[in-house]
Order: sequence, then C-alpha cells, then structure tokens
Amino acid sequence: MKTGFFACTIALGFMTQFAQAGAIDTFRQICVSNAGNPSAIIAAGNKAGFGMEKMAVGAIGFRTKTDESLQVNVATKHKFECAVTTSDMANFEQVRADFFKSLGLKPKRGTARGIIGGKTYTFLHDTRGGEAFVMFSN
Repeated sequence: MKTGFFACTIALGFMTQFAQAGAIDTFRQICVSNAGNPSAIIAAGNKAGFGMEKMAVGAIGFRTKTDESLQVNVATKHKFECAVTTSDMANFEQVRADFFKSLGLKPKRGTARGIIGGKTYTFLHDTRGGEAFVMFSN
C-alpha cells in the first residue's frame, strides 16, 4: 500500500513538472517568439494545435491534451497581451522561479520587464484560478 502511494506521488510530481515545463515552453515558443504580433501568435497557436478562435477583441484557443489555453488581446486594458494558462501547480513559488529563470529575468513583486526588438514588455505569473504566464505592453 505504501509503495503504491509513493509511486503515485512520484508520478503526480512528474506530471506537474511536465505540465509546468510545457506551459512555460509554450509561452516562450508562441508569445515571446512573436511578441507584439497578434496575427503571428494566432498562426503559431493554430500550428501548435490550439484551434484559435477570433473574438470581437483578440483570440483564444485551447489545447486539451496539455490542459493549456492561449489568449492574445482578450479582455485586456493593454495595447498588447499574450497569455498561456494551465491548471494550478502544487508549488507556485517554484513555478514562478522557473518561469522568470526561463526568460532570463529577475522579478520584483511577481513581475519583471524585458526588452524584445527594442520594445519593453512586462512579464508576470498570475496564480488566480490556475497558472497564467503573461506578457503585455502599452
């Protein structure tokens, strides 16, 4: 009985790390690589299997096999915003550290600024209602 519980715990830990790494990689490959270009993000999202749907403002898509959503300029007050969301992770502090480390940024109070193509973007990790990896510019 204890062996089964231990194996299950290890498997769940591995799956959580996999989901975390996957969502961060998705964010980097789609949002960061196409920063400031909603059309390119939508195209990359479709190519990655998100099935992007254009809305009155922005676009959203879901990839159920990885439990992720991709959103660009959806319900935002910013000129540009891109986000990848996934389910809650067990250790949000580690997820946040991994997120900013993958971007080469040092956060202050959960946000950091970085420059891509001469334009400044704000990056954040939001834990309300799941995990959201977000970048935006004004």
